[in-house]
Amino acid sequence: MSTGLFAAIFAAAACSLSPPVADFTTSSDGGPVPHEISFTPVEESEDVTFLWEFGDGATSTDRTPTHTYQDARDFTVRLTASRGSSTALSERQVSLEPGEAGWITVEPSRVVLESGERQQFQASAFDALGNPVPDAPFVWTSEESVGEVLDDGTFIAGPDVGVHTDAVTVEYERLGETASLELPVEIVYGPLHFLNIEPPTINLRVNSRVDIDVIATDRQGHVLPEPDVEWTVTRGGVDAVLAGGEFRAGRLPTESEQTLVEVSVSVGQDTLTRTIPGNITTGILDRVDVTATPDEAAVGTPVMLTAQAFDRFGNELDLESVEWQLVDDSYGEVTAEGVFTPAGAAVSATGPLLMAIGELERVRSHTEVEVDILPGVATEIFLTPLTDSIPVGASNPFQAAVLDEFGNVIDGVDIFWSSDGGGTVSSGIFTAGFETGEFPGAVIATVPAGAAGNLSELTASADVTIRDRSSDLLAIEVSSAVDAGILLIDLENADILSLSDELDVDAGIELAPAWWPDGSRLAYASNVTGTLQVYDIDIETGNIRQLIDIPEGSTMPAISPEGTKIAFVVTTEPNWQVHVADLPQPDDQGNIEPLTLEDTTKLSDDDEVLHLLPWWSPDGSQIIFTNSRSASDVDISVVAADGSWPPGLLGRAGLSAFGWSDDGDFVLAVDNDSGGDQSLVVLDSETGEIVGFIPMPFQAYLAAWAPDNSEAAVVDRVTGALWLLDADGSSLRQAIDSSFVPRRVAWRPVPIDAAAVLAEREAQSEQ
Repeated sequence: MSTGLFAAIFAAAACSLSPPVADFTTSSDGGPVPHEISFTPVEESEDVTFLWEFGDGATSTDRTPTHTYQDARDFTVRLTASRGSSTALSERQVSLEPGEAGWITVEPSRVVLESGERQQFQASAFDALGNPVPDAPFVWTSEESVGEVLDDGTFIAGPDVGVHTDAVTVEYERLGETASLELPVEIVYGPLHFLNIEPPTINLRVNSRVDIDVIATDRQGHVLPEPDVEWTVTRGGVDAVLAGGEFRAGRLPTESEQTLVEVSVSVGQDTLTRTIPGNITTGILDRVDVTATPDEAAVGTPVMLTAQAFDRFGNELDLESVEWQLVDDSYGEVTAEGVFTPAGAAVSATGPLLMAIGELERVRSHTEVEVDILPGVATEIFLTPLTDSIPVGASNPFQAAVLDEFGNVIDGVDIFWSSDGGGTVSSGIFTAGFETGEFPGAVIATVPAGAAGNLSELTASADVTIRDRSSDLLAIEVSSAVDAGILLIDLENADILSLSDELDVDAGIELAPAWWPDGSRLAYASNVTGTLQVYDIDIETGNIRQLIDIPEGSTMPAISPEGTKIAFVVTTEPNWQVHVADLPQPDDQGNIEPLTLEDTTKLSDDDEVLHLLPWWSPDGSQIIFTNSRSASDVDISVVAADGSWPPGLLGRAGLSAFGWSDDGDFVLAVDNDSGGDQSLVVLDSETGEIVGFIPMPFQAYLAAWAPDNSEAAVVDRVTGALWLLDADGSSLRQAIDSSFVPRRVAWRPVPIDAAAVLAEREAQSEQ
């Protein structure tokens, strides 16, 4: 058979084959992914070929393929069956659903909210293969403190400000698996909404303080941190507010309640302003001032008293009550309304007559009230002192007071002074003559008739005793900033004399004068040789001798009462010591050999103390000296003049000695601790007990007693002037003013004619 024939046969056979069947069955029409489906064709012929298209891009030529679907949706499965040139096509739908729960996404994924603000969350669900899960049954939850979430995913921010990493949780369940997601939420403060101010009103007294607290909050009541606060006081220059909010009320009260402070608070771009009202009231009662109308009145003339109260800043107060009291019932009468009618006793009263007692808010203030009660007609002259003892040639002031019938002093009355013997009187100062004795009525004060309403002349007199001085010559150490020397004062003639022409021109200084007991020579210290040493000078001839020559130096000599010994101070550094020695005796030519340290006996026994100012007892058996540790820390030691018993303290601390009484029973001292005018004291020489005071009108610094103890020379601690006064404190008179700077003073034991001495000295110098 030819090839052509075979071809024709096969062609005919092929044309006679039946078409294939493309229908097929599936093991499932769908399900949750991943889902496997098996496909089986209906066609059973072996000569049929199959092309499966699963709809998701996957294909197969297997007769009965199996395919796993991953995506959740509907797919069209297509089968193409072929037999020869014949083909058939069949399609079926399979539906794939999402699989097990996989994950969730939410928009927005992070939010920043103010408290109370809402946010709608949109959640999307996916299965484990990433297929969206429509209409997933979401369950929303949140922390209670963070906020509230509704079923639809609406979140309402709570009050807890801050970042909350797991504030909201959303979840869903599918096919036994659960997917969840935690969402962070940041809750922030809201804008400035309200100011809470404490105290809301200010009620203070003047010059008081209160702290103002300002709390800024948002709409939800959150306290906003670090607000910017500015304070403004409405009473500028009176009140003040410090940066921290302390309000300081000024010293002026307000008339009524008013705005005191404006507060401006800023947080970010938001600003709120509030005002603080208040009332500043006066302070507590401080004083009561009293006005008297008239301010002067005669006895029996009513005086209206008006009380006005003030706080300590001068603000007027309204008193609740005023009580008027007389200091003494004899001064007159006063009513509850403050009408004072003076009586006679008020005229002579000194000081306040009444007391005003004001009360306000249980605080009482007492005020003394003085009213000038005019004196009546002059009836008497009162003279002080009524008796006085005055040295010859000395002066002493007398005081006269003109009194009315009530004993009141009448000022401005001319008084005429005269003397009825013993001396002269000028302006109340009596100057004694040189005749000694008693002079009754020596000082006379007179007020002419009619001078002070008096109908007749008024007179008063004082008795004077004129006495001799125990000494009319004083030796006084005076100093300046660069020099020091000794002057002689003639109290009788009021002359100031130089101690020596020779000493006037030498290059040294002279200090610490001390008389020989017969008054013929004066011992002193001088540094004419470069070191302080003790010398003496003959008052009549001017002859100078060196008594002591000690390398350490010597000063403050004191000659014993019998004139045979000398006590003095050795200027040993750092502290001075008291020594005693027999006075050197002159040879036939009158020359002496100065004492050396080997000739002396040391009396002081404390090398840590400065020992000063030795004084002999009148019998020459004892010596007192002052111990000085500082300008104020001083005391007195007493020691046997021959050194047979050691120094012992006399009296209390604070005393420095300046001599003995002429009978030796008493030691005279300056009280450095008195602080007042009574600074001269008298000590018992045995016990050291203070047994008396010498009255003075000033504080004593240094003093020297006259030989008969009738008067004293005293240096005023404050002014530096030298004064003379009698032992009873009277007859005070200035001897040298402070320009001389007087220091140590020594009275000459025996009165001499200073003028004659001076004349004789001048005559000798001319020869």
